[in-house]
This record gives sequence, structure tokens and C-alpha cells, in this order.
Amino acid sequence: MLMEPTVRNRALELLSTHSHRYPAWRIVDAYKLLFQACMGPGHSVSDSAEARRRLFSEWNQIPAAPGKVLQEDVGLHAPLWRLHLGAAKAQGIAPDTVLGEFLRCVHAFPRRPGILVHMWSLLMGEIRSGRVAVTDAADLDVADLRLRESGFPMPRHSAAFHQTYSPAYRLVGTAVRGTSLRESTGNGR
Repeated sequence: MLMEPTVRNRALELLSTHSHRYPAWRIVDAYKLLFQACMGPGHSVSDSAEARRRLFSEWNQIPAAPGKVLQEDVGLHAPLWRLHLGAAKAQGIAPDTVLGEFLRCVHAFPRRPGILVHMWSLLMGEIRSGRVAVTDAADLDVADLRLRESGFPMPRHSAAFHQTYSPAYRLVGTAVRGTSLRESTGNGR
């Protein structure tokens, strides 16, 4: 499968933006960005009740983050955003609403597993050229071997990424703007 030029260009834009935004990220964090862009959030949900339990557990532990960006566009071939929970909490967005948007995305996101390998090859080239900086670039060949041997699985953020940036977000397919996702009736709308 060939990668469409618009998808390739969008991937390069995402990698550049996130490389600058997250200078402490590692290879696995860059791969996670591309994995999410290709596969959406479906990989992270076994059932709705578990998704709800995990979201509410995380929601109750994180502080409101009024200065943090609410969402980051991570869409590649379809609309996709990382909705940051601390910022959502600070803006009065209900956790049930976040859950509803997340689950809608789980079911509706058009996964593109066929381009994930192409995205990985693109990322390796960008790291080797120095256009995408990661703190563990010297480990690229080992990472390549591990990913290929394991069939390009769903990754977790690196420990360094967690320690530096404390990621707490859900992937959603709807841009969150204004009051569209404010406290609601509890059913997601």
C-alpha cells in the first residue's frame, strides 16, 4: 500500500510539531503518536464499563490544569484530538461528556493499520536525518527490530515522557470548542 502524499505531509507536520512541543520524548512516544493517528483509540478499550472506570479513576486523581491546552490535533487521515483531562476539568467539562466523546471515537474512527508500517519507516528516516529529535535516537535500530518482530503493537508512553509531561488525555474525534462539551446531563451531550 502506498502512502498518499497528503497523509505523508500531515505525518511530517505532526512529527515536527510534537518534536518541538515535547523535546524530552523518546522513540516510543513518537511511534505512539503515529500509532494513534493510524489506529485511533479503539486499541485502548476492552469494554465501556472498564473505560468509564479508568477515566473516572484518572479524573479523580488529576488536578484541574487551567493553563494547559485543552486539545492537540493528532489527526492524520481523519479528525482526531488528544483531549487533555486536566484542562477539560478546569474548563468545567463533565467526565461523562469526555467519556461519551471518547467512546464515539472508539466506534467511529476509521483505522488504517496498512499505513502504520509506512509511518514507522517515515519516522525512522526523520530521526536519522535529524529533522525529528528524540532523546534515544541511538537506539533506533533496536527499536525497529523490536517493533517489526512484535508486529507493531500498541505502545505506552515512555517513563521519561510520563515524568516530564504527565500525560492524561483521551482521544476524541470531535474538536472541543466553546461550551459544546460543558457540564451536561451526564449522557455525553
